[in-house]
Amino acid sequence: MSTNSFNKESESLRNFGNLCYQYRKNLKLTQPQLGELVGTTYRPIQAWENSESFPKPKNLKRLIEIFLTEGAFTVGRELAEAEELWEKSQQKVAFDKEWFLETQQKPLTFSPPELASQVPSPLPKPSDVESNSSSVGQVEKERESEGYFAVSLNLEQNLEKVYPVKNETPLTLPTLTASKVRFLKPRTLLLIGLTGVLFLTGLALLLVNFLSDTAPMVIKPAKNIIVGQTIAVNQVAFSPDGKYLASADGDSTLKLWELGADGLPTERMPKNLLGHTSYVYATSFSRDGKFLVSASDDQAIKLWEPRLDDELSLKPSKTITGTTKEMWCVVVSPSNKLLATAGANNTAVIWNIETGEIFKTLVGHSGKVWELAFSPDGQTLATASADSTIKLWDVQTGQELYTFRGHTDQANTLAFSPDGKILASGSWDRTIKLWKLDTHKELLTLSGHSARVNSIAFAPNGQVLISGGKDKLVKLWKVSTGEVLETLTGYDSEIYTVALHPNGKSLASGTELGEGAPQGTIKFWKLNLR
Repeated sequence: MSTNSFNKESESLRNFGNLCYQYRKNLKLTQPQLGELVGTTYRPIQAWENSESFPKPKNLKRLIEIFLTEGAFTVGRELAEAEELWEKSQQKVAFDKEWFLETQQKPLTFSPPELASQVPSPLPKPSDVESNSSSVGQVEKERESEGYFAVSLNLEQNLEKVYPVKNETPLTLPTLTASKVRFLKPRTLLLIGLTGVLFLTGLALLLVNFLSDTAPMVIKPAKNIIVGQTIAVNQVAFSPDGKYLASADGDSTLKLWELGADGLPTERMPKNLLGHTSYVYATSFSRDGKFLVSASDDQAIKLWEPRLDDELSLKPSKTITGTTKEMWCVVVSPSNKLLATAGANNTAVIWNIETGEIFKTLVGHSGKVWELAFSPDGQTLATASADSTIKLWDVQTGQELYTFRGHTDQANTLAFSPDGKILASGSWDRTIKLWKLDTHKELLTLSGHSARVNSIAFAPNGQVLISGGKDKLVKLWKVSTGEVLETLTGYDSEIYTVALHPNGKSLASGTELGEGAPQGTIKFWKLNLR
């Protein structure tokens, strides 16, 4: 190769690497996160950005699709920038313009800046706030501790009447008719209109009468926890007795948090669980609460004894190895004798916890396995895959029992209902599907997220399903009808995980870093799921 040819190739590699890096930064993604979307690990992304190699055509098309649908390209220049990226990668096949234009017609998974933001406008200064508080400092404190709700004209049909009160005691309204059930929801409101802004704090609440056919769940944001120097909170899990919360962080650690009777963290510092050498993807408690398991990019499964003592950190009580691929999910069987893991090699593995040996290897998916779950009776394992299917497996024999098909994109989260009669699955296609396990029929499709669904969980009563997604929203769904009961906002970045306290009184959610959120965060909500 001549020096001139070498220099041209080096220049092209450098330019392609710079473009990849810039578009990834536009999406605020890490290399592992972009690799996950493309269907690789972080290593190829790193090699492309470091000008060490070019992607294959199929990977480059997936990369361009992500940059397009997620909004990395400049608005109005999407085609030109995609063609430039293709040209810089020195592909031997021509750029498929027809494919790109078809892809461009797909719904966006982000909100363009020209559309109205879901985030309320900035609040007024404390000195401008009308309230019964005696000092500005008190108003500031209330503003931090209370939830905010924006009332707009689209609520007009459900808005019955507004009553100014000084406490949260519901009023009995004589105008209510017997034909409909209505409930009062005391909320702190930010009213925005042409005439200006009126803000009322918790000491000067507005009591709003909304039409409803169910009792209110009285949801409040309760507490935010900044986990530390981590890029994401990949998974949170409550212990069965409700005394602890474990978090798998986007570094090499887990954290164990002490919880009070209300399901919220106490003032006690969390315990660091040290032992993994790379990204920790998942964590799960045993059903008896006696141990905690974790799965990592370092290809190891670790078992921990959950306890809080005077030590600053805990070491694992047992380590299980035997796989050559990183593991993205882990769950313990109801018997506490088996655990299951899955990851990048398209298979799921069931392990004997006592011996540390593989019990069964489940082969059948044509894409990586993102999530798995044991049925309540422990006889069945469900797996969700990038091939868009959900499979059921016999735990004892390792035989495939059934394949659910219906999602149009990768299936990446699932959960059994507490009674074991329904399986819920979430997907990159922005939907959640409910499957009836005795007939293998689809019951409902829940639509409401505007981007992929990352995590789902059933309430202890089985009547409510919780979901969290890339659209920075947590939704509560009524399982029997599929209607959205509540949408929880106020997140600054993508929601990776949701979990419910065993008593149904609190919800924990974990996010990645993002604009306004320089570190991974756990947000707690107080619930009333009856």
